[in-house]
Amino acid sequence: MPFAMKSFLLLLALLPAALFAAEAEKLPISGVAQMYWASGSPNNNWNGGGTVQANLFDGNYRSGVHFPYDGKGGDNMYLEFNLGSLLSGGYYVTQFKVWQENAHQYSLYYLEAGASQYEEVEGAIGVSYAGTDGAAYNVGKICTKVKIVFNKLTGWSPGTSEIEVWGIDPAQMGCSHPAFTDWTPVDGSATCTKRGIDRHKCLVCGEVSERPSELLPPLGHDYVTTLATPGTSSSFGSGTMSCERCDWSTVFNVPIDMTSLGGVASPGIVQFMDLTVSSEWHPEWGPCAANMLDGEWTGGYGWCPGSRSHDDEWADFDFGTEIDLTKIEFSVPNRAQTLDFYRVEGDEETLVGTAQIAAGSGSYQRRTVEFRGVSLKKLRVRVTDATGTSLSRTRIFLY
Repeated sequence: MPFAMKSFLLLLALLPAALFAAEAEKLPISGVAQMYWASGSPNNNWNGGGTVQANLFDGNYRSGVHFPYDGKGGDNMYLEFNLGSLLSGGYYVTQFKVWQENAHQYSLYYLEAGASQYEEVEGAIGVSYAGTDGAAYNVGKICTKVKIVFNKLTGWSPGTSEIEVWGIDPAQMGCSHPAFTDWTPVDGSATCTKRGIDRHKCLVCGEVSERPSELLPPLGHDYVTTLATPGTSSSFGSGTMSCERCDWSTVFNVPIDMTSLGGVASPGIVQFMDLTVSSEWHPEWGPCAANMLDGEWTGGYGWCPGSRSHDDEWADFDFGTEIDLTKIEFSVPNRAQTLDFYRVEGDEETLVGTAQIAAGSGSYQRRTVEFRGVSLKKLRVRVTDATGTSLSRTRIFLY
């Protein structure tokens, strides 16, 4: 057995260079892209929010495209790329890459050369991942077509930002990687903000491929707070917050808008502040949690939950560590209502403040509630409103 193994290694060392794969290139897919409804009929009028299909291929990984709902069953519409029209017989597709501004569910598929039915891209069904680094999924097949299915429509909030398909002309590669080792998570590859990686290797040529690992989520920051100047009865203190594992840090010399340190919670995204809500009423055409953080105070849809129940509906602001709350600034539709603010610890809620709103003139009221001596890690907002719960804009500051 030892001798046989040595002979095998020597044989690989003497294989010609042509056996090893040529370098993959980003394919020019923008000109071979066609959007379809879930039924399979062409959809040439899906754009909205000032974005167009070309924005998916412009190299801007943060320009989330809008997929507005128009009553025709927008969920599961899909974008297909005809690679066979770029190269007869198709490309050996190495990776399918997707960037999202907000994490909305999607699925990836490929049509292998000579096949008549799409196959699922491994690890890319019903996934969602927002972030500047995007997500890359290995394909490893000669494909005439690939497609992305938008399982959950983004409505008027920005969703997918960029799509790339990488591949190789089969004529330029000697090895088509017919068999791989099993995917293996790489210990220690996850960072504070990025997933770890899985690796596998072609059993013929030895080429190694990587993919984001579902088993190795981001570690999250290990927050530590350093107090430089304690607060007094008439002035705020100052200090810094940093991560013990990486170079993330923030200086607190004045009260800081906590929404600037995060946003709507998204799978796999690490941020100091995560916003989650109990439900959203028709987010496909406007009202959604993200609107509470968009900087508009006197217009737009804001956030509207699915019911008018004070007890069942809420907006949560979850912070990376304990903070000293100094004030909440908010804007709500101009009608009689009450906003209750709670500290949340596990299943226990403690009321820390209330704002009574009386109906007045104009469409909106912008108000501020101040706090002293209130520390919390999670803030919950509930609304009592006979007309219906509707929290338009919210800003949160800390010490």
